[in-house]
Amino acid sequence: MLKKIVMIAIVLVIAGGAGYAYYWQSQQPVAYAGLTLAPQTVEYRFREEASVRAVKRGVVTSDVSGPILSVGPRLGDRVKAGDVIARVDVTELSAQVRQLEVQKKNIEAQWASQIETTRQQIAQLEAQKASGRAIDTTADILSQIALLERELSDDPSQSTGMSQYYRALLEQCDTQIRLLTEQLIRGGVFQEGPNDTRTMITDPPTLRAQLDAKYAERRSLEAQWVGHRDQTQTQIAQLRAQLSQNEKTGELSKDARHQVDNQISLLKKTMSTDEQSVTANLYRTMIEQTDVQIEEISRQLSGAVLSAPMSGVITRLSAETGGYIQKGALVLEIVDPANLEVECHVSTDDAAALKVGMEAALIWEKREGDKTFVGVVTDISPVAVQSVSALGLAEQRVRVKIKPTFPAEGAPGEGYGLSCEFVTHRVDGAIAIPKTALAKFDDRDAAWLIRDGALVCAPIQTGLETDRLIVVTSGLAAGDVVVLDASDETLAAGKLAMPK
Repeated sequence: MLKKIVMIAIVLVIAGGAGYAYYWQSQQPVAYAGLTLAPQTVEYRFREEASVRAVKRGVVTSDVSGPILSVGPRLGDRVKAGDVIARVDVTELSAQVRQLEVQKKNIEAQWASQIETTRQQIAQLEAQKASGRAIDTTADILSQIALLERELSDDPSQSTGMSQYYRALLEQCDTQIRLLTEQLIRGGVFQEGPNDTRTMITDPPTLRAQLDAKYAERRSLEAQWVGHRDQTQTQIAQLRAQLSQNEKTGELSKDARHQVDNQISLLKKTMSTDEQSVTANLYRTMIEQTDVQIEEISRQLSGAVLSAPMSGVITRLSAETGGYIQKGALVLEIVDPANLEVECHVSTDDAAALKVGMEAALIWEKREGDKTFVGVVTDISPVAVQSVSALGLAEQRVRVKIKPTFPAEGAPGEGYGLSCEFVTHRVDGAIAIPKTALAKFDDRDAAWLIRDGALVCAPIQTGLETDRLIVVTSGLAAGDVVVLDASDETLAAGKLAMPK
């Protein structure tokens, strides 16, 4: 019996000790990681990748096609405005100019010869009319008929004068029509530019209008040629009538005199050089078009020597000695290394807070340590463009340009990569808590405080938010101690607590 009493006493003592220990433990404060709040400056800043680019840059394209005789500078060389970059062989173009100059002289000589021949014909007819008797000009008339019949020949090797001219013009029209058609099929005329860009210099609607105009020009030439052939046939008929009259002897009849008058009138119109003369206008047109061709090819000849349009450094060179270059092809790109800007693309949310004149930090990451330069925002694009992020997500971004303040030496150059950091919001004397300290109480923002040795859940209002901090605009004050981990499940209002 005594043994049982002892066992019960021992159990009671142990239970009482455990109860006391539990009670004592419950009365001790729990240590939580805490932060004593103090006023501080909170800034919202973000970084974007950026690149250094030259503000002033120039490109050289070739005005001619041909073999490249020589290329002077190399990639990376400094050149001055006007320095010779390359020379293109234009021997073929020079030969074309000489050929056109000879063609022009032949046209002028042919026109002068036709005027002289017409003058002689008029003199003979005037003499015939004055004498009142037919003059035997059979040989001259047959020669004229033969020459005019050659004008009507369908054989290009037999035709002469105006027929050759019209054939040449029609061939030129056909060549230009083929070229315009090919350009239209390709979707336009493009010119190469810097950074592998292509610029459309003639769009499809313009090409279509040019093609329609060229077809209209061809139809007009065909109509003019038909008119010329009709006029030539009329001349042949009149000459044959005159030949028939020459076979007769004696005095000219009244009809014959009238016919002679008509021939004289027609020949005078042919010989006339005024603007009403069809023949004179045709020769003028031939000479003017030949002059236009000579002028165009001469202009191309001036492009045989390619020169630097500005002083700077060659950043792209696509020509080499012995190669061949096409008209309009990019030869080189030049930049001015003394006039640089930094360009980056920021999200539309961040761009809304940027302003022209705002400062930016330009960070140049190097092995021996980062260098930071100051820049000023000079331009913010009014439009956003879609780009694809490194994660493959489509996003809208805005181009921003910054004018850097680089030292004379030891600064990044054209094409260098930088990081650009902007500060868009700043709050001085702010009370801020880490994001981990933000809690929710009745769907409102709150924070756990350690106040007078116990936990208190205080409702708060928040403002500016950064990557790590949240500015508290009301509900907290300097000196308050906040629990850093608001997700701790042991947190309870009134619970004894202390910071650690």
